[in-house]
Amino acid sequence: MTVSTDEHDNLMPFPAEVKSDSQKQKDYDFFLEKVIKAEEDINLRRNKKRTGPLIIGVNGIAGAGKDTISNMVLLSLQQDHKLKGACFAFADNLKKAASIIFNVPLVDFYDRDKKEVKVPHWDMSPREMAQQLGTEACRRGIRDDIWIKSLQSTIATAEVDVAFVTDVRFDNEAQFVKDMDGVTVNINRDKQEKIATSGHASEAGISAALTDYTVLNVTGNAFVAAAELQRIVLLHLRKEVP
Repeated sequence: MTVSTDEHDNLMPFPAEVKSDSQKQKDYDFFLEKVIKAEEDINLRRNKKRTGPLIIGVNGIAGAGKDTISNMVLLSLQQDHKLKGACFAFADNLKKAASIIFNVPLVDFYDRDKKEVKVPHWDMSPREMAQQLGTEACRRGIRDDIWIKSLQSTIATAEVDVAFVTDVRFDNEAQFVKDMDGVTVNINRDKQEKIATSGHASEAGISAALTDYTVLNVTGNAFVAAAELQRIVLLHLRKEVP
């Protein structure tokens, strides 16, 4: 974007006749920076080519940092770019259902430690409960896009500019993101140890052909991964992709 001085002379926030040339330039540069920033924010929110939110499908094994990094980027988009966004998960409604069926507090399905601890009455951890109900019972017993349909209706009514889906685990879920003109990102954490249930189908990962980007999450420095994910998001919001 190129803007001449004359184009914004009538908006200059100082009386030109009482300031030195150097001060005028400093004030003008500061003001122009704000104008450009405001116009960029407006363009991000009013992208005429997009009819719904930009969906960012995040994939990675358990403990890779999918939720942590997505929430870091979401906060920056909200505060620095005045965008509306939210984090979603295919498993959100699944966990609500599992909480009722297994009579386990919903918070246990989200708590990093509690979701790995076996519940004596069932001899399963909350993670295993969600895996068994979500995959074996519902995906294989009812229809394999059951959680896609469930999430699709949730996002459609959310009124957001950016929707992070932080648990893309199957190829048809990744394909859903791409069909919605979204982007799939794999979070790969260095030196990541696999959990006990890593052998489950939901932890197998998605096909490389369905992965648009891979972001390395270096242990102890999640800000680098968050900065890279934010760069990807902004590129797609601005339609500056190759």
